[in-house]
Amino acid sequence: MSLNRPILLVGMPGVGKSTVGRLVADELHVPLSDTDAVVERAAGSTIAEIFARAGEQEFRRRETAALSDALRQCHVVSAGGGAPVQQENRDLLAQAWVVHLVGDAAEVWGRLHHSSGRPLLAGGRPAWERLWAERASVYAAVSDVTVPVTGRAPEQIAQDILSAARTAGVAGVDEAEEISDDS
Repeated sequence: MSLNRPILLVGMPGVGKSTVGRLVADELHVPLSDTDAVVERAAGSTIAEIFARAGEQEFRRRETAALSDALRQCHVVSAGGGAPVQQENRDLLAQAWVVHLVGDAAEVWGRLHHSSGRPLLAGGRPAWERLWAERASVYAAVSDVTVPVTGRAPEQIAQDILSAARTAGVAGVDEAEEISDDS
C-alpha cells in the first residue's frame, strides 16, 4: 500500500497511539514517527526530565520541531497528546490525514495512573479529567476521522484506520501489489 499524505494519530495519553501507530505503519510498510520518542532521543532525556529541567514551553518547542520533521515524510506519525493544543502544531496538521483515537476516560486513566513519566498527570485524576475536558474539542476539531478504542484490541483499531484511509483515498494499493494480487 502507498500513502499520498501522512497518517497522524492524535488523542489523549494512554489511548494507544504508539501501539496502534506501529501496527498501521507495519501494515503499510512505512516508518512510524512517535514524536514523544523523537523528542526524548534528541534530548537524551525523558519527557518528565525535560519538563523538570527546562519546562513545558521548551518541551513544546521540541515537540513542534519533531512534528514538523515527521510530517515532511509520507508515513505514520504518533503525536504527543498535547501536540494539537498548540496553534502552530494545528497548522502543521493540515498536511496530514488526522485520526483521533478516543476512549473511555476511566479505562484510559486505569492504564496511566501508575505512570510516573507523564508530568501533566502529576495532579492525579482531577488533573487528568481537566486535561481530558480541555483537549476533547481540540482533537475533534483537527481530526478527519475518529476511531473508538474502548474495549478493542489494537489490531482491530489499526484495521479500522487502514480501512478508513483507503476509503478516504489516503492509502491505496500500489501498482505492483495489484499485479501480484491478480496473478
